[in-house]
Amino acid sequence: MFGSRSRPKDRREKSEPNDSIDLVWREGVRLVSAQLENADSLDRKVAPLIALVAAIIAVALAQRVTLGPAAAVIVWELGIVLAFLLLSFRLRRFDNVPGLPAFMRWANSPPREVQEQFMGNLLEAYEQNQRSLAAKELFLRWAIYAMLFVVLSMVVIIARIGGETGGG
Repeated sequence: MFGSRSRPKDRREKSEPNDSIDLVWREGVRLVSAQLENADSLDRKVAPLIALVAAIIAVALAQRVTLGPAAAVIVWELGIVLAFLLLSFRLRRFDNVPGLPAFMRWANSPPREVQEQFMGNLLEAYEQNQRSLAAKELFLRWAIYAMLFVVLSMVVIIARIGGETGGG
């Protein structure tokens, strides 16, 4: 009714006080699952890059006679890229809490009680995953920057080799 001073607090009083636990639990589980999927997605991108960089290192080593002393520079730089990629790929400290053994002990408890019991674990898993994802993304970013440096080095090396053979 227009001009009414009644407030929607009546709805709030009718709802059960723990209804928000289900919402928070579902959202927390969804966020942790999204973090794990994000980590898997990054790993699916990093694995082929590791193979590519290893192959380029093998080619650089095979062409060391042609590249001369530049081969050592390229291999060293690519080794740094490879190290960052491996660190990004290797970092797998992710939590998906709570685990099955913990749940088994609470098998006969009401779902809301289980959710209340493990809410802190869910928050802890989310925070741990955030830190792990940040580190994983940082190493991947460093690998990309190092790869850009390698590309610039290769341009200079190719220009120098081309200048030596063309002017020689």
